[in-house]
Amino acid sequence: MTAPFASIEDLLRRARLSRPDAEALVLCGACDAFGENRPRLLWRVLAGAESERAHRGSDPAAALFAMETHRTPRPAPLLADHSDAVKREHERALLGFPIASHPLAPRARDLARAGIVFAADLLAAPARYAGRRASVCGLASARRRVDTKSGDVMYFLTLEDATGLVECTIFPGAARRLAPVARRGGALVARGRVEDHLGAVTLTVDDLRPLEEERTLARYSRGMEIDAVGSVMETLASACAPPPLDSPQDP
Repeated sequence: MTAPFASIEDLLRRARLSRPDAEALVLCGACDAFGENRPRLLWRVLAGAESERAHRGSDPAAALFAMETHRTPRPAPLLADHSDAVKREHERALLGFPIASHPLAPRARDLARAGIVFAADLLAAPARYAGRRASVCGLASARRRVDTKSGDVMYFLTLEDATGLVECTIFPGAARRLAPVARRGGALVARGRVEDHLGAVTLTVDDLRPLEEERTLARYSRGMEIDAVGSVMETLASACAPPPLDSPQDP
């Protein structure tokens, strides 16, 4: 059985990673388990590459066995960690989506001020919301189109916020208006009536809008200035735009 990697140096030596590959693993968070922040890990990758070149240059024969040679790594300097925003940007560039934190998490207070109900609150107290109208905001993490017997189309949409998932139902009448938005990916704001069927809490949607529309939250806000909401929208939209969920069979 192969032993787990003990350090970033151990990973570089045993996996024989190139410097670009090692840097990518660090920046996407794959090496966080080594217990150091990402800038320090990047420094170790660079130091390891430089040490390897120096070692091979000083001893031509070492080129054959350099990766098998165990050398004590230099201590990494004290470097400040990347901000969550920088981590998300690196992860999006390398993976296509962020994993360090939910894109909506930094703006939770703004969303709450705008009247958005969070998934955790909705599911924790369904009796409080059942039968009432509510607005939710989240990333479109799943979508399913259903063709009814009458030939109409409806959608089941899952929106993910920083606290959990909200299951949304778009019946045919609303689907005719909302299909273009329902088929897209990214962050969406949905408004409708909360339903509680034997503990299964869903939102029957009659209004669905992309988050980047600056006035999306403004029309549901509690006295917030539209310009302020717009700036929030721009910030969130830039961080919450995964690839579209469109599938070939959709109209």
